[in-house]
Amino acid sequence: MLLVIVILLASVAAAHHIQDMILEVSLPSRYERIIAGETIPVESQIILLKGGQTVADVVIEYTVTDKNGVLITKASETKGGTLRIYSVMELRIPKQTPPGAYEVKVTASHGAITKQSSVTLEVEEEVQEFSFTPLMLLGIALLLFFIILLYERHKFKRIEHLIRKVSERELLKKGLIG
Repeated sequence: MLLVIVILLASVAAAHHIQDMILEVSLPSRYERIIAGETIPVESQIILLKGGQTVADVVIEYTVTDKNGVLITKASETKGGTLRIYSVMELRIPKQTPPGAYEVKVTASHGAITKQSSVTLEVEEEVQEFSFTPLMLLGIALLLFFIILLYERHKFKRIEHLIRKVSERELLKKGLIG
């Protein structure tokens, strides 16, 4: 009788624990190709396969490694859920990360059950695009203003010189200057 009660209690207790889980990992398509220094949102969905409706705590670890397995960055969190756990973890890729392919690996653990899934991302070299800043535009406008000012001054001096020549000729014709 005691043996039957122990087996019954053990089966009831086991009905509340995770029997297995499914892990799905993804990156939004915009973040499949990034520039070093950006933050990527890693989306993970864990489906808990168990009996009962008690909350299960799952430890979720995120790692980013290069093709040689060298760790670039990592983070972890603990989330609780009864059937499904959805998480978005933002991972910053360091600015000094060289261009290349990297693996984002997510590991979900609860007790003795561990599941892993991964996605790849491409870190690209930053392309320097030239853009005008407001200060540069102001500098260009001032430079153009001074160029126009010098041109107008030169034009005014030329006209003034012509007026003097014409005035001198008129004065010579009238005999006022010698």
